[in-house]
Amino acid sequence: MTLEQTVDVLEKIAAAYHSFEVTEKRIILWHEFLEPHDMELVNKNLRRHIESKPFPPAISDLVKPDEDYEREYVPLGEIDLLGE
Repeated sequence: MTLEQTVDVLEKIAAAYHSFEVTEKRIILWHEFLEPHDMELVNKNLRRHIESKPFPPAISDLVKPDEDYEREYVPLGEIDLLGE
């Protein structure tokens, strides 16, 4: 992610959560951790977070894939729970 994209993410968080402030230190820190990540993933996770949480996200909420959404669907009848 670029620095501009990081600032955009932080501004979205601030718009959604009035207690979240965008500061120079926060921009620098967040960019350090967001830079190696894909903008689409970060925005997807931010959207999910805003839709479901009443508090601002941590960096970790935005950078790791949501395993529940990433898993392939397997019908329950096809799962071999006993290893037989």
